Amino acid sequence: MAQRIAVDPVVVGSEDRGARGMRESALPLAADAVTFYGVSRVRLDRHQRVSEVVWGQVDTASNRWSTDETRAPVADVVDAIHNGDPVFALFRGEDGHAPQRRFVAIEHEDGKESIVLEGAIGAIPTLDSMDRIAD
Repeated sequence: MAQRIAVDPVVVGSEDRGARGMRESALPLAADAVTFYGVSRVRLDRHQRVSEVVWGQVDTASNRWSTDETRAPVADVVDAIHNGDPVFALFRGEDGHAPQRRFVAIEHEDGKESIVLEGAIGAIPTLDSMDRIAD
């Protein structure tokens, strides 16, 4: 598995623009609210693995961003998934971005972790359909 770097917990809604939404425990407590994330853009490395994302926390009641979108390494997304937080891919549609598929964390043969879209291979839409991070 990939080496993990401890990150201090962040209170959702804090003024910390670098908030990662991390929790002290990898297992959510019964009273611990689940945080939903949306990924609007990705960067793929030379192996076509997700290496960086643009993401933010989403208020599922209003279906709007509850934090600003920020760039983050894929390790932050992997950590959120391991914490039990749902992370959805947002695909561009007629009315803006919409969540259509969920991300899951995987470990590659080389021991590095990344994310892939949940579901059957060949399911539509795919990572190729996502917006890319501009260089």
